[in-house]
Amino acid sequence: MAAGIAGPLFGAAEALRALIGKPLTRAQLATHDRDVATVERWLEPASFAAAWAEGQAMTLDQAIAYALEAEQLG
Repeated sequence: MAAGIAGPLFGAAEALRALIGKPLTRAQLATHDRDVATVERWLEPASFAAAWAEGQAMTLDQAIAYALEAEQLG
């Protein structure tokens, strides 16, 4: 279940970083890329791409609500 939640949140985070013009630092990028690759393997590339796109389309408020809802489902 965590991988299914992470895909959209990775996409939403990327969209937010682009919106505010704050890319990941070099130190953050290595961890980020590893984590994204792990989730992509869990979901398979096509499912991950769909989840990423779903997250990219979220507003900040929607992404927060999504994360909070996922946390409650535990």
